[in-house]
Amino acid sequence: MEVVSPILSDCKEDVEDIYAVCKTLQKCGQSVSQNCGGHIHIGAAYLTSKEAYINLFEIWGNAEKIICKISNEKDTIPRMGIQEFASPISHKLNDAIQGDTVNLESEEDLEQFISKVQGIQGDRYSGLNLLNINNGKNTIEFRIPNGTINPDTWIENARLFGRIVQISQKLAEIEKQSGQSKEDEVLLDLKDHLKEEIPEQEKMEVLLKLLFTEEERQVYRERYSSS
Repeated sequence: MEVVSPILSDCKEDVEDIYAVCKTLQKCGQSVSQNCGGHIHIGAAYLTSKEAYINLFEIWGNAEKIICKISNEKDTIPRMGIQEFASPISHKLNDAIQGDTVNLESEEDLEQFISKVQGIQGDRYSGLNLLNINNGKNTIEFRIPNGTINPDTWIENARLFGRIVQISQKLAEIEKQSGQSKEDEVLLDLKDHLKEEIPEQEKMEVLLKLLFTEEERQVYRERYSSS
């Protein structure tokens, strides 16, 4: 069986609903198999410019392996079939950008840009699925996590992917400004640092600094260390 939520936001009532649903499934004796995915959709309308999508692709392209490692709760390995149903997409995006199939500097409008990237993705079975954008649901789907009936894991994963989308938009807004604050400059430096060839654990810390406050980072560090 599959459980599908309505659109949720980061508010007390919706968080309580996640806990209630998971508690009900636990009481009914439900469990998740090694084939079960825990997909999360984030509203694509949050990203309002081509530059915001480019930031999303750059963050994903430079940290996809790390994101995969921190997408499941501590001491959990990726489910069977992840390569088939949530395959890596960073190499497709990077090859398209380097080969100029997707031109980051051209003046093509946002819809054309998204359409080109969707063509490069192919089918929907990617860890980062863009095929719902401008197509019914209008969401960015993150397909990497395992299925779970642990409500804390759902909330932590929603926060992880939500922050990736949120920082992609924020960076685009910062880059358009004529002057940046010290906080803005730190975020831009972290984004650039993420592109560098550095040890994976160091890159993980760069990603977490880009996305989270210090208090929020530990749960993802623990996920990474046990992956």
